[in-house]
Amino acid sequence: STVRELPRRRGRSRADSIDRGRRVTLAGGVSDVAENTALAELLGAIADRRIRRKVQKLLQLGEEAVRALGELDAALYVREDGEAQIQIVADAVLSHFRRLLEMLGVLRNEDPPSEPQAAARPSSPRILAVRTMTDDQKWKSLVREIDTLQYGLSSELREFDRRFSDALSHDRPEQALVDLNDATTALMDGVFAVMATVYECFLGHAEP
Repeated sequence: STVRELPRRRGRSRADSIDRGRRVTLAGGVSDVAENTALAELLGAIADRRIRRKVQKLLQLGEEAVRALGELDAALYVREDGEAQIQIVADAVLSHFRRLLEMLGVLRNEDPPSEPQAAARPSSPRILAVRTMTDDQKWKSLVREIDTLQYGLSSELREFDRRFSDALSHDRPEQALVDLNDATTALMDGVFAVMATVYECFLGHAEP
């Protein structure tokens, strides 16, 4: 059917997103701490335990969100009536992303961004500049970036929810699936940006 063919035709963009972020997820994966030198370097660079726990939790939620968003095709094809349960599928693949977005909102409210002139982002060369900053300064730099990312991702999700609900209410499953596929790809890119930003703010670079 048209609905069943859509994810496969559009799958290249999803694969490209996964490939673009694979190095970040591998570098930021909290499940392989002992074997992951990039994550070990990041966490080792943070002396403040409170900040370190927040960073680790943020990366964990990011990786979980990426995995869930990447399971759209599998969720649709695991059973014959997958497209008939598109609302259930959408809730499942977006659940972890919504958790990440909630955490971004909490962090943003806990540590309101300071005025730009009071805590400007470090200048080039970035790595050397970051090394001279305290954990608190790095965290404030990250919160400032989170403020922008959270706003953009929230707007993207709200727009998807509106389009998706409209398509389903007008009995247009094909359009609903197109919207879901496009949203998961775009949101995955957003999650990669969040994870990369964590490394940039604390190490001065996004990848090992």
